[in-house]
Amino acid sequence: MTTAWSMCALAVSAVALACAVGCQAAASPVFWREAEVYTTAPRPAEDRTVDARDPASGGQVLYSCMREVGNVVTYDLTLPSDIPDAQILLRYARLHWRETMTPGTVEVEVKGAGKPARATLTCDNTGGWGRERHQYALASARLGDLKGGKATLTLTVTKEADQNVDGFFLSPSNVKIDAKELSRLARLQITSDGYVGLLANSTVIHQTGGAKLRVAARAFVGEPGGVRVVVAGAAGKRIELTPAQKTAKDDHGAAISEFAWPELSDGDYALTIICDRPKTAVKTSATLIGQLEAALAKEVAGIDAFARSFAASDSPYRATCLADLQHAAEYLKDSQSRLDESTSDRGALEQGLAEREGITNAGPVVSSIRRALVQTLETVDRLKAGRDPYEGRTGEFRRAYRSAKDGALIPYRVLVPDNYWKASKVPLIYMLHGGGGDENEWPELADGLLMRMLNEGGYVAVMPKWHSRQRPAEVDVPQLLHLAMKEYARIDPDRVYCTGLSMGGFGTYWLATTYPEKFAAVCCVSGTGDVSLAPKLKNVPLLILQGGADEVVPPDGAKAVAARMRELGQTVELHIFPTYGHDYHAEQYMRLTLEFFGKHHRARG
Repeated sequence: MTTAWSMCALAVSAVALACAVGCQAAASPVFWREAEVYTTAPRPAEDRTVDARDPASGGQVLYSCMREVGNVVTYDLTLPSDIPDAQILLRYARLHWRETMTPGTVEVEVKGAGKPARATLTCDNTGGWGRERHQYALASARLGDLKGGKATLTLTVTKEADQNVDGFFLSPSNVKIDAKELSRLARLQITSDGYVGLLANSTVIHQTGGAKLRVAARAFVGEPGGVRVVVAGAAGKRIELTPAQKTAKDDHGAAISEFAWPELSDGDYALTIICDRPKTAVKTSATLIGQLEAALAKEVAGIDAFARSFAASDSPYRATCLADLQHAAEYLKDSQSRLDESTSDRGALEQGLAEREGITNAGPVVSSIRRALVQTLETVDRLKAGRDPYEGRTGEFRRAYRSAKDGALIPYRVLVPDNYWKASKVPLIYMLHGGGGDENEWPELADGLLMRMLNEGGYVAVMPKWHSRQRPAEVDVPQLLHLAMKEYARIDPDRVYCTGLSMGGFGTYWLATTYPEKFAAVCCVSGTGDVSLAPKLKNVPLLILQGGADEVVPPDGAKAVAARMRELGQTVELHIFPTYGHDYHAEQYMRLTLEFFGKHHRARG
């Protein structure tokens, strides 16, 4: 009996051992490393080695460390097993936003995993720097056989790349991982065992009318599965979404799970996707817009019809707000079709400048759409009642005017501070956007921080869409300045200021040197102008804010203008921030701007 039990035990042990060996053999042949988890990297000029990019795995990328030739990033790795006939797949994002840009190259070297391996990766244009899910590609190269254990991988820029890197795979060359497969996911988490992510164009979600949330999960070995979705809303309330149908496989071998959205109110919700195989989780957020979408569908046609009838009316307010209504109708109709889009229709140059200037969302912002709808409906109600459409109202408004030159409809946004209707006089800041921006740049930058700062300071802020190749500054900019001072009668003519970023900095310099009698002071950010015009700023104090690491507008022009103004005995302050590039550092830059403007009133004579 004892012998029989011993034989049975041995048999069971053998099965257990075979299972263990089988499990080890079934271990994932893929190794994934997040690029931001590096061992050494150069300190970039902008002093940011890691930056947030929502569509990237884990929501972060290695930023600006692989820009210049000779830049080196190293990774200490522990490969869990041998990788025969290995390949590297580098997930990166790069925009060729200038015609002079060409594909960059990166040399890969692996040491300590058997015979040293070298290869060259070519990083071409992906259409963006990774703000959108479709802006990622995989650069691949063969490395030969790699041994398991400790190793070091080095990435060296051999031809200017200027890219953001999400991470890299090391895998057998017969393992197929496709760039489009990963980039179809609005939010993503990759591991060495597989990936899980939100299968959507964006995280702006129509939660009404039976909308579904779709999740993709792929395991590199074995069957994926065990997906759950938890939503956290107001007051920490947690809701686990109900599976809507049986999970199905797609062409990539990923399991596609659908979940039904409950009837939740519009707003921002924390979202957690939990997966058992591969074992990981994605934490993200979703903006629900079903009620806004329904309101747009109901109200926009009425606003459009009222704007047409108002154009033929004899209302005393027709001249004040007909353009506002016409623009609002156009904007809200366009918003209906763009609410769930995450792709940009900008050209490469405009999109490239936009990211350099700190503009991270080129599409409509949900809060701005909602605010525009509410404001327009109030304007319509007031006009129907024969009341002044703007008297007593404060906040940030979307407005428009007709160009005196050719009748074009030109949108702008204006902030009316909380104290406006109680004050006898208030200051005005005229704000010119950069080459990648439009009238939405300033109010939406840094999640509305600038508007809060200006409101606290009691400033009216006028922010036009002011420039294109067809409409240079001199066409419309002076007209709107005059119009704003007429419509907002409490503006103090002795406290009128102007600021602008990049192209807007050049526009500010042009406006101040062309109409110096209008301004108490101006601030140019990352752009000034012709140094020979500096004498015209005799009575206009100038503040210059400039990134020392700015590669779009180098600091030499700012230094030259400041030096010339000092020679002339004029008032100028120059701040060069050595590690800053071309973007706008909202809190710091606006604080310096308001402190400078607060010191100056318009000079007489």
